[in-house]
Amino acid sequence: MIYRIERLNDSKPIISSRTFAQAGIPEEAASINGPSVAAVPGWVPEDRRADPRARYYLYFAHHGGSYIRMAWAESLTGPYHLYRPRRPGSRGVLALAEIDGRPLLRFENGVEVSSHIASPNVHVDETNRRFVLYFHGSTNTSTPPPHHMTGPQKTLVATSATGLNFNLPEHGGEPGHGLRPALLGNAYFCVFAFRDYVYAFSNGGELWRAPRDRAWLPADPPTADSWERGPNPVADALAQADASASFEVRSTDPRHFAVRFVEPDRLEVFFSLRGDIEESIERIEIDLGGGEWSTWRATDYARLLSPREPWEGALLPREISRGGGQIRVRQLRDPAVFADSDGSSYLFYCGAGEEGIGVAALQRLSRDQPRAISKAGKTRALERDIRSDR
Repeated sequence: MIYRIERLNDSKPIISSRTFAQAGIPEEAASINGPSVAAVPGWVPEDRRADPRARYYLYFAHHGGSYIRMAWAESLTGPYHLYRPRRPGSRGVLALAEIDGRPLLRFENGVEVSSHIASPNVHVDETNRRFVLYFHGSTNTSTPPPHHMTGPQKTLVATSATGLNFNLPEHGGEPGHGLRPALLGNAYFCVFAFRDYVYAFSNGGELWRAPRDRAWLPADPPTADSWERGPNPVADALAQADASASFEVRSTDPRHFAVRFVEPDRLEVFFSLRGDIEESIERIEIDLGGGEWSTWRATDYARLLSPREPWEGALLPREISRGGGQIRVRQLRDPAVFADSDGSSYLFYCGAGEEGIGVAALQRLSRDQPRAISKAGKTRALERDIRSDR
């Protein structure tokens, strides 16, 4: 596979500490992670947008923050402007309320979300004319079974008619919208639809599948809408390559997923590797075949983008990455892929761990026959990507 990758915005970040300094809240820039981009659909009138000029919404988070952030822009490369950065009690687009002196949401069915919310994954539901936000938070339960790196952190879902307010109506949200009291699965959902089901990658690469026709419904009791836990084709492919010793696999623990379809039944998956030495943006493809997820297999694995710019951590030492939030490290994280209305594709990502968000144009030039992970295939992909990145 050959890619042409071009860093945009003069290779500078589109969200950084400067963004928060300009908004008068420099202390909020301690962690910048988890981008998710949506084009503002035409059915949202100008007077119900973050600004009449807003064409793009960039959702993101603080690794330990109590609200989901959003910045709007007229152009995909910016400049971006923070939405509601300092409004007490309703910052960003979704915020934990202050209850008993701590950030907390408490539902009648017993679910509690506390401490922090993060990892927004936003989708525009054209059929129902709404925005759907998946995110994770610290909850008061450990069911369904947790991934070893997420524990009681679970994914929840919320909706909004405007993309500006996913809060519960009783906390100032929009009537008929807001957060659902349902724990869907483990943390860091990256959601996609295929045929009759809605699926998601979670932290570590585990796949989850929503109950058919019930992906957005509220739940009572809280586990009623829990998604089914399935296979892990990405981690399986990495482990198989490591066991065969055909080439060095730096880590077999993928995290922070993004996806796009390159063919009706072929999914391109982007991620980084926890435990990598110089964590970077990786890609792999999954043949969805007949649709039964137990048969999905990953092929065509290659490194796509590595730290090169100073803001990405390129001047810092190469060290093994760890779980959790980090700054001042030589790492790229949190890929997000966005396809614009003209068919062009873009890769958003975080640099220096969690110090800023950048964007690059992503052009897929050709497609070879699918190949299993191998030393020769890996090398060719790296050589081509290195050349195209210069």
